[in-house]
Amino acid sequence: RYNFNSRTQKEGETVSQFVAEIRRLSEHCDFKATLDDMLRDRIVCGVRNPSVQRRLLAESGLTFKKAFELVQSAESAEKNATEIQRSVTVAVNAVHIQKSPIHRRSSCFFFQIEF
Repeated sequence: RYNFNSRTQKEGETVSQFVAEIRRLSEHCDFKATLDDMLRDRIVCGVRNPSVQRRLLAESGLTFKKAFELVQSAESAEKNATEIQRSVTVAVNAVHIQKSPIHRRSSCFFFQIEF
């Protein structure tokens, strides 16, 4: 049970990978009827993102299923927001500002002057 209770989400580990690992660790813990509660608590305590953790703590009547859905949704939203920011940055960097054309010397036929 120590390995299960001390497991936190590792850097770069997806939520699905984290939950799969705590499920694997729980197999030898004999949690029986409390398994879903233990998995829920491990998600709440072990998720890396502090704002997601606060969201989970604020949720009343939180179940394992709901906790898993919320952290997956938050992870997906974070990934999408990062992709949007990346594409906006690329688009902005791709814009070329055209300089005003170089003034050429011209002459006026009527007045016979050069400007």
